[in-house]
Amino acid sequence: MRSYSRHKLIEDELNRLPTGRSSWIEKMVYRINKRVKVDYTISVPATVFLRILAFCDDVSELSELIFTPADLLDLLYDDFLMFTRRTDDVEVIHTQLMMKWNGTVKRFPTKVKSTNEKEGKSRFSSYIMVEEQEEKRENGKTINLQVSFVRKKALRGEIVFSDMSEQFPDHPFTLEKLLEILLCDFIEEYKKGNHKEVLTRIVKNLNK
Repeated sequence: MRSYSRHKLIEDELNRLPTGRSSWIEKMVYRINKRVKVDYTISVPATVFLRILAFCDDVSELSELIFTPADLLDLLYDDFLMFTRRTDDVEVIHTQLMMKWNGTVKRFPTKVKSTNEKEGKSRFSSYIMVEEQEEKRENGKTINLQVSFVRKKALRGEIVFSDMSEQFPDHPFTLEKLLEILLCDFIEEYKKGNHKEVLTRIVKNLNK
């Protein structure tokens, strides 16, 4: 079975689903397990990370509350899940994500040493697509960010990508890659002045 995050939540969920023969203890453990948090580590270019810190500092100063990159990721992921519920169309979701993906590929290319001897040359791909060990970051170093979600919430993302695979079996998305795309796309749009109202909205919600 294809995995859509390092935790392979769909596969694990299928193995844990209670059956008619499950004891009440097993059913209780299953319900509790849904509220357990799962951790993810993503990688973003250092230039993006600096922009993220600046944005989070602005929110913290205006709200007088601590606002971290993990908090921003949590909000962006919530917006994505809300978008998928509201849209309820795999093709539209795939199209929107591919647009963000392609934009990220252009802004943050990575030169990767080809593993195919017949090619005889390096190929270029997005920094978030690279799996080979021998690589050179074209835009400088990257920074790792950690974020955690309640298992049930993380599972929703994997289910979206599993459904997407039925229509687009070769789609490149995992939960980690989604988070990287959302973060890079948000910062790029914010730099263009397209998300200025987001800062005000976040501060307002934090002060409620």
